[in-house]
Amino acid sequence: MLLTAVRIVYALFRVSIKKDILYIKDTVMLVLFNITILFIQFAFFRFIFGHIPSIHYVSFNDAMFLLATQQIIEILYYTLFLKGFVAMNNHIIDGKFDYFLLIPEKRGLFLNLWELDLKELVGIVFPLVLLAKYSPLNSIKRVVIYIVLLLLGLGIRTYFGMVIRNLTIRVVKVISLQNLESALFGYASFPYVIYKGIYKLLFMLVIPIGLVANMGFGYIVRSNKGIVAMGLVVLIILCILARISFRSFLKFYDSAGG
Repeated sequence: MLLTAVRIVYALFRVSIKKDILYIKDTVMLVLFNITILFIQFAFFRFIFGHIPSIHYVSFNDAMFLLATQQIIEILYYTLFLKGFVAMNNHIIDGKFDYFLLIPEKRGLFLNLWELDLKELVGIVFPLVLLAKYSPLNSIKRVVIYIVLLLLGLGIRTYFGMVIRNLTIRVVKVISLQNLESALFGYASFPYVIYKGIYKLLFMLVIPIGLVANMGFGYIVRSNKGIVAMGLVVLIILCILARISFRSFLKFYDSAGG
């Protein structure tokens, strides 16, 4: 089964690479766009911390560490999953979703990676430069811990997006909701310490903007093990919710073939 999954991913990677080569101008424009967005965010934090030394004991270096982490997670999410999740809207409308339901195995893998977009991955170079310059990852142990927490954040981001995607089976089109989701997670580079009271509950647990990129910062910089435990709980809940919602919404799906 693992070999089958590897073959599927390899085939989808090849298709994505061929498309990126064919539309090379689009790839270049995307890279330039990503650089511009990152530069704007960098300039924003530079302006803020140019007037005050820290916010809730979060320094400029800490902010850059968070920004780099958020960007890496978003780029990986956009590369691997986002286009496939958004394409679900058209699959439902065009009746192509039926074809996925007929796949005997690894149906979820096909659905999630169908619109793999490797050109997004080019943009990861720039947050990695930020990470190298401003991060506190000064030992192999910290690097390993950071990678694990990064993947945990990507898991939370992915399963949250999957729950939104599953709504398409029930309500057909949720592109506006997916756009809102992407916009909200653009604020995941803000430190979790800014959230208080009801906002902490909302943005740490319900819409986990404050968790996705903050676990590495919280654990490595602030020795906060609680935020990691919270992240694990949220990941498990979202994973269960994604699976249950997919199966439940399928009961309401009207096949294009009747």
